[in-house]
This record gives sequence, structure tokens and C-alpha cells, in this order.
Amino acid sequence: MTRTDGKPVRVLLITRAPVGGLWRHILDLTDGLLDRGFELGIAVDSLRASEHVRATLKRFEPRLALGVHTLDIPRLPGWGDLRLSMQFRKLIKTVQPDIVHGHGAKGGLYARLSAWRTEANAVYTPHGGSLHYDWKTMGGKVFLTAERRLIPLTHQFLFESQFSADGFEEKIGDTQGRDKVVFNGLGSREFAGGPVVLDEPTHDFAFVGEMRAIKGVDVLLEALCQVRHPEGRPLKVLMLGDGPMLEDYRTYAEQLGLADEVSFVGRRPVREAFAATNTVLVPSRAESLPYIVIESIAAGKQVIATDVGGISEIFGPTRDALVPADNVDALAEAMRQALEPRSPTTESVLETRYAYLAANFHVDTMVDQIAASYRNLSQAR
Repeated sequence: MTRTDGKPVRVLLITRAPVGGLWRHILDLTDGLLDRGFELGIAVDSLRASEHVRATLKRFEPRLALGVHTLDIPRLPGWGDLRLSMQFRKLIKTVQPDIVHGHGAKGGLYARLSAWRTEANAVYTPHGGSLHYDWKTMGGKVFLTAERRLIPLTHQFLFESQFSADGFEEKIGDTQGRDKVVFNGLGSREFAGGPVVLDEPTHDFAFVGEMRAIKGVDVLLEALCQVRHPEGRPLKVLMLGDGPMLEDYRTYAEQLGLADEVSFVGRRPVREAFAATNTVLVPSRAESLPYIVIESIAAGKQVIATDVGGISEIFGPTRDALVPADNVDALAEAMRQALEPRSPTTESVLETRYAYLAANFHVDTMVDQIAASYRNLSQAR
């Protein structure tokens, strides 16, 4: 993709935490933009860069004209942010990007502060981030005030869901028409072709996600206490994911008498969950537009999810099937229904959901829309 002078558009992508759906989004975007002729660089927090992330960056590095940059980026705001902003400004002067795209709250902070009064355009995608905070808390006041003051420094807001766009306007302020909703997407190879039923699944349910309170793992465990398999055998639930509360949830499962039913296996490829079960659980208390929901539906799985964030946008015409967040009884009832043989009505719902996803959540559409935003910004200045 070229500018008006015929040179490739140069983009620096910045994030603090290279984990979860945010990181998946950046990698998909990087692949797509490189294929479309952009010149790219990636800057991430060295403190959160696991061996897997470092290996991924090393694999990408030869293709990244603007390089790979790792800096020590703190999670919480402080005076260190000013020092890091100066480092990022020096980086921008060195690599001379046309676009600086910040992902997540901290990525958005550095992208906009460092691009201020330079030739670069600042783009911001929250990925939830600050939108999960509330003005009633001290932390919320800090993060949301910072977001409000950064609006004038933002040339383009790219929200991954209408929920995020609406939440930003309600909590923080008017983007003055500089916003666009671009759904996350998957590649063609990730679509199974329709709903799939494993004849002999090894597990009744699977959870894939970070082990922290916002993901509702405790609600899942409590709901399991109310569910019995129609055949009378113990349930089998596969729990994929790592995080700060992993050991807490192991202990809680034991206290609830679920040690034999729940298997915590740590961070593993999502395909292991898809190969093990027909039903994926997403009991989150808050989300933006979670990849696991998109991936699971594309893989042909039945998804039991809460009505939070942009999940209703993924479910589309079948959004009535979502369960309320933090509701143990509702989650347990949905799980009981999923253990029954699929009725024609259920099959129809799953087929409708799959078709809607395939039509609206493809990675090529995502990259094309973001690339068009980059091009328009580069040509406007």
C-alpha cells in the first residue's frame, strides 16, 4: 500500500501486553498488512514478552522494515510514562512512521503522546482496556481522565465492536466523527464449513482464556456444581489458560469437590479444546470482542456465552441465546441443555450463527478496512 508519493505506508504498532486476543489481532493485522505492501514495526513490553512471544517476534523481524522494539512498559500509570513517552518519540524520529497505532490503554497512551506534533498520525484501538474502568473508582478516574485528554491527539479511533464505540462515547467523550468499527476476523482455513459434532468428545465442555476474575471462572465452577450428566457419569471440563488466579481456581475447584471433573492444563493451543469438546464456555463478566467466541463458532462449536461487551454482535441474529453475566443458575441451565442431544431447533440456531459469522468476521475484511484508514490518513496530511 503506497502513499501519494508512491512510497509504502509505514506503520508502527505499539502494545504493552502481547497476550490474548489483542496480540492475536496484531499478528493477523501484521501478516495482512505485509502482504499488502506496508512497511511495519512492532513495539511491545519486554516484561510481558514470553518465550513464545519472543519467538514469534523473531520470526517476523526479517520482514519488519521498522524493526522490533521491546521496552519496559509498566501496567499502572506513573512518572515512568513520561520517560517512556520520550523514548517512543525518539523511536518515531528514527523509524519515521506515517501511522502510529496503539493497541490497548497503554499502547494508545504512548502512540498518541509520542506522535503529537510529529508528521505521524495517531491511531488507537482500546481492545476493552480503559473501558472496563468506572469513574466511581480512583483507578477509573485516572485512566478515563487520561483517555478524555488524549482525544484531541487521536487522528483515528478503530473500535473492534460497536459496544466499544458506544462505551467510549458514553464514558469518555465524543470522537468527533473520527471513529470506525472494524470487527476482528479469521482466515478461511479457520472456518469449519458449518456446525460440527464430535462423535466421541473427550470432554463435555471447555474453557479457553486468562485465569482472572473478569473471565468468570468462579461462576463456571459454581455452575458445574448444579449440573449432572444425563448418563449419570461425572462431567469432564477442560480448562485451557494461564493467569494470576490459576492456582486460586485450582484450589476453589477442589473446595467445591470438582477436582475429578475439572482439568486445568495451562496455556495450550486452542485447537486442543476444539478437538476435545462440542461446547465452549465463555462465562465472562466483561469483554470487548473476544476472539475465543469467534474462533469457537468458526470451528463449528456450540458456544455458551454471557451477554457482555460485543459478544451479541458476534452472535448476531441468535443473540437471544446469550446468558446474563454473573448468573450461576442461568449458566448451569444452558450447560444442562447443551448436554442433551441437539434438536432440529438447536441445529438451526447454530447454522444461522455460523453463517452470520462467516459473512461478517473474515480477516481479509478486517485488514482491508484498517489499511484503508491508514491510507486515508497518510494522504490527508
